[in-house]
Amino acid sequence: MICNGTHGMSVGSLGQYPDRVDYVENILVRNAAMYNSSEGARIKVWPNAFSEKSVSLVGGGGSGAVRNVTYEDMWLDNVDYGLTITQCYGQDDEEELMWSICDMQSKLNITDVTFRNVRGRTNRVFSPIVAHLVCSSPDTCSNIVAQDIDIRTINGSNLVTCRNMDEDLLDVNCVDWSKGYNPA
Repeated sequence: MICNGTHGMSVGSLGQYPDRVDYVENILVRNAAMYNSSEGARIKVWPNAFSEKSVSLVGGGGSGAVRNVTYEDMWLDNVDYGLTITQCYGQDDEEELMWSICDMQSKLNITDVTFRNVRGRTNRVFSPIVAHLVCSSPDTCSNIVAQDIDIRTINGSNLVTCRNMDEDLLDVNCVDWSKGYNPA
């Protein structure tokens, strides 16, 4: 599959409505090429609180689960982020790491997600960061695996924002803004 100018191979958004339960299970994305996209592979979940991304895009507080999702053998070119997991959709990426709303434990669990053999290049939008893997709590994200990942900015950087997941399972160069990393 070849995609050009999209939001990426997305699971979600989920958890947007407090009165709904969202379940996504058993997804395999293989042999996909993403060009000129905002994301390569993405899982996006709203926080466990009201959030307002814009006047027409509000939500949060929903529950459910994402299980057994694999992104494999992907090529990326000129994407903003190569890989994304967020349980704080509705906040700007830099803000979500600082706001207490994003520390509220999600009611939507993400488990058994694998990114394998994902390669390519991001643009300058979030440079030097190439991917964003952020969960609200280690209790709501488990078995998140990144294997054989080679995503770089056009300048060669390969930093990944990682938060609240087992970094031993991530074959990426993790940094944590909440511990003092400043990309500026």
